[in-house]
Amino acid sequence: IQKEIDALRPAQEKNEEELANLRKQIVNIKARLGGINNKLNELEASIKTREEDLGVQQELLEIRVRALYIRSRIYSPILVFLASASASEFTRELTLREQAAADDRRIIGEISGELSRLGEDKKTFEKTRSGLQGLQKQLDERAGFLAKEVEKVGTYLSQLSGRQSELLALKAG
Repeated sequence: IQKEIDALRPAQEKNEEELANLRKQIVNIKARLGGINNKLNELEASIKTREEDLGVQQELLEIRVRALYIRSRIYSPILVFLASASASEFTRELTLREQAAADDRRIIGEISGELSRLGEDKKTFEKTRSGLQGLQKQLDERAGFLAKEVEKVGTYLSQLSGRQSELLALKAG
């Protein structure tokens, strides 16, 4: 029995040392994961704010797209020419209409780009959050497994020591 105890004792001591190191690492990792989680919560709040802002902008976008479409279908330079009293009025009207259309196209592009970025940010956020949760779960599982193994070997060594004590007591008595 003593030989078995002597054979297991170094492995048990090594496992206990590894468990202590792992626990230190876990504390550090959990602190970093906590920081990452805080950043994710800030990002989530930012995404929600952006969603609300873009909800309003989405409505404005739909109105601008509709208006741009209607103007492009109705607009006729010939009608503007016929309705103008002078060449300068005609030129000014054409310029104003082109500027309005260009502004509408620019705003539509900006809002569409922001909506696209928001969608990408949400996907990235969800992937990061699920990955973080997976890492936390894996870390807890590994630490739990090692703790159980150390406990099992410790219990087994205690049982062996107890049996050894019993045998020594029987031998002596």
